[in-house]
Amino acid sequence: MSATVEQYYNSAWVDISDYVESLGDIPLTMNNRDGTVKSSPLSLDIAETIRDVRTSNYKFTRGDILRFKKDGTFHYGGYVDDTEYIYRDMKFQLLLKRSIMNLDTVLIEYDSLHSYFAAGANWYDYTASDFYSRSVVGVLWALKAMFTAAGLTLDTSDVDNIVLFTVTPWGLGGDDFDPAVDITYRDLFFTESSIYCIGHQIATYHTTLDNTDNNYNKDKITCWELVKYLIAYLNLAIKQTDTDAYKLIEYTSLYSVTDDDKFEYAEKEIVAESNINRISVTHTNNSLANYESATESSIINRTRGKGAENVSILPNCRILFSDAKNKTNKYEDGYATAGGSAYANALFALNSGTKDATINPASRLIRAKIYDVLKEEIETNYQSIHKTVLEHDLDYAWGLSRITQEEYDE
Repeated sequence: MSATVEQYYNSAWVDISDYVESLGDIPLTMNNRDGTVKSSPLSLDIAETIRDVRTSNYKFTRGDILRFKKDGTFHYGGYVDDTEYIYRDMKFQLLLKRSIMNLDTVLIEYDSLHSYFAAGANWYDYTASDFYSRSVVGVLWALKAMFTAAGLTLDTSDVDNIVLFTVTPWGLGGDDFDPAVDITYRDLFFTESSIYCIGHQIATYHTTLDNTDNNYNKDKITCWELVKYLIAYLNLAIKQTDTDAYKLIEYTSLYSVTDDDKFEYAEKEIVAESNINRISVTHTNNSLANYESATESSIINRTRGKGAENVSILPNCRILFSDAKNKTNKYEDGYATAGGSAYANALFALNSGTKDATINPASRLIRAKIYDVLKEEIETNYQSIHKTVLEHDLDYAWGLSRITQEEYDE
C-alpha cells in the first residue's frame, strides 16, 4: 500500500513515512448516528531518528501539521494537539486533531462573524436589507463564513443546486413569481440577527447579547456546536479534502462487499424506539421582528410529538427559504407587483408535516430512532470510494478498510 505521512516543515511538505513506528486507524468519515458531525483524533509514534535529518534536540510541538495520503489521495490532515517524548522507547507520541475543531474557537456572535457574512458576493450569500429591512444570510454562505472565520475553507458546489422541494408562492402572482418554484439549498436563509441568538433562550438584537452587563456570554455557543447540528438538520454530510479544506456532500449508498472479501464481519439488528412518533419543530409566538429589537423576548423553540423530549434542537436555529422567481436580483426587485403587501416577504419558516418537511430540523436527528436498523461491521480490502457510512477507518499498515454502516428499514 503506497501510503505516505507528511509533515509541513520549513514551509514545505516533507515525507516522514520512514520514521513512523506505529499509526492508529485513520478515521475517514465524520458522521455520528444522528447525522451530526464528529471529529476523531489520530495517534501515531515517530522514531527519535527523525532528529538525524533535523537537529539533535528536535521535538514536535503543538500546532505542527501532518497529513496522510495513499497513492496521492488525501485522507486525513490534522494538527498536533498533544506530544510526548518517551526517552526509554526513543520515540515521540503524537495525538492529532482535525482542523475542523478550529470552529470550536470561534463564537457565534456579531463581532466574530458579521464581517464574514457581509463579504458575500450576491444575494444568495448576503443581503444587508431585504423587503423588511432585515439582513439575511444564505445558510450555505453562513457555513462558509464560519469556516473562513476559523481559517478553513468549505466547498458547497456539490449541493448548491440540489432541489429539496417545490412550493407555490402564497398568492403573490404576477410576472415575478412562478406558479411552482423549486427550492434548493441555495434558497435557504437565516435572518442575520437570529443567527446570533442560536443557543440562547431569548430572541433579541445582538447588542443586548454582547452587552457584558447582561451576562449572556455564558450562553454563546461556538461555530463547531452550530455546524455539527446544522449539517444534520440539512440532511447533508461533510468530508475533509485537504488539511484545512472541507466539502459538503449528500448522503450516499452503503458499501457492498462480497462475502469472499469480508475478512471480519458482524451484524446486529437494532429495534426502533417505540416512544418516538411524529416529531416536529416549532417556533411558537416568536416573530422574526423580535431579533431586531434590543428588548429580550421569551421564545418557545421546541419539538412536538411522542418522545420529542429525547431530541435536542438548538434554540433559535430558524431555517427559512426564498421562493422569489428572479434569483439574480435582490429581494425588493421580486416584489414589484405585490405593492408592498405584507405577503411579499419571501422568507418562510420551514415546518414539519407540510410541503416543505424535507428540511424539518428534527428529521436526521430522529432517523436512527424511528426505524429498525441493521448494523454491519466489516473488515475488507481498502475501499477508495468515499461513502457517508457511520465509520470508515483505514489501516495503512495492512491496506484494510474497517467499516461500520447502518441500513434503515424505511
